[in-house]
Amino acid sequence: MVDYGIALGLEEQQRRYIIQSVLQAHGLSCAAYRGRFGTHALDDVPALAELVEHGLAVQSDEGLRLTDAGMERSDTIGPWLYSAAVRALMERYELR
Repeated sequence: MVDYGIALGLEEQQRRYIIQSVLQAHGLSCAAYRGRFGTHALDDVPALAELVEHGLAVQSDEGLRLTDAGMERSDTIGPWLYSAAVRALMERYELR
């Protein structure tokens, strides 16, 4: 039985979906995201545009996919996309 974790509000659910999708080889499907949340991922998490600006991702009509350079940095990109609220909760978490 798990006795840790948090309930995710809408913004954190969106961010989690984006992180889990963009770190996969197929990337983030804008249509799937819009179908689930009714909004555009780049509007919800503007930091995604920085990945494109730095050559770490490519954006197309279908979605957003990490480049080879982005995949090489995926262990850094995931946590970089965490919200400030989740980072704060992680810092306060104590192992029992």
